Amino acid sequence: MSSSSFDAAALSSLPSFVALETAPVLMGRKDGASIQMSDRYFENQLSVLRSLDGASFTDRIESLSQSYETVQDASIHLDSLSVGTLEHAANNVHETYRSMPETKLLRSSFPGDCLTLPEFVRTGGNGIDFGLRAYFFREGDAPDPEDVIHRNVVGVVEETEREFERYQGGLHDYPDCCIDAFMDRSPDADAPEVRSVEALSCVREERIGASGVSITDILPGFFEEPHAYSFFSRKFFPESDCVTAQECGRDILEGLTAAFPDRMARDIFRLNYALCFTLAHSLTPEGGELPRVGSLGTEHVYASLPLKNALSVPRYRSS
Repeated sequence: MSSSSFDAAALSSLPSFVALETAPVLMGRKDGASIQMSDRYFENQLSVLRSLDGASFTDRIESLSQSYETVQDASIHLDSLSVGTLEHAANNVHETYRSMPETKLLRSSFPGDCLTLPEFVRTGGNGIDFGLRAYFFREGDAPDPEDVIHRNVVGVVEETEREFERYQGGLHDYPDCCIDAFMDRSPDADAPEVRSVEALSCVREERIGASGVSITDILPGFFEEPHAYSFFSRKFFPESDCVTAQECGRDILEGLTAAFPDRMARDIFRLNYALCFTLAHSLTPEGGELPRVGSLGTEHVYASLPLKNALSVPRYRSS
């Protein structure tokens, strides 16, 4: 499907940030995308919808609330840590996740293949934590979900999680050099997340979290630096001088601006970078902390609205 034949209305029921992340897949401008459905995924959307005219979003709020409760209550029991026992647990929790209202919405509202799969990580020793990730592909292009789960389980059990991360990078169509750079975690060098975001000098850190600011206040002159175009995907940390990533980003931005308001397309790049920046500077052994809605400007709030509602805000109606 070319961007010229792409119909943005097909994604109107999806959260705006999900729609903008997955649209380039349908346009044929990248192979795949994913969204980690963490606690913050639900909390941010619920916070925004409850603060608005709640009566207009009753069904959406109920769907998110039920799904959030399911995610929080999901648990696994392992008598021992092995590929077989963890894979059995993964299959059980997979069925729980598939029945949630939110995963049903994503699968029915995305006009391609959507896989909603459990994702496991090792937390030290034999500790295991898990969550939920939604993958998006063009129709017929999705990998076998059992294969994705198996690769993740093997990586956790055999402590080869970096190999699974490399596999995920391929699913997302990230440049090989950026994947390699992300894997370079020399103790003598900054973390690759920090190396990636520090290559841009336009961020005004003191404006992050300020009330009533725009993402353009946080990132003035963002697109004046070529590296800005590399932030074409949510939670992707591109190599700082990767020309391939910049070219991919320019191509994706071209497709988005043909289908969506120009400001909305550009805002998603700004938000992607700001998200990466905050994650890079909150890294712990367990990972970075996703920012609360609105801390990255008013556009961060709009991104949690369903696409059809985000398109009606003045910023995007006038662009």
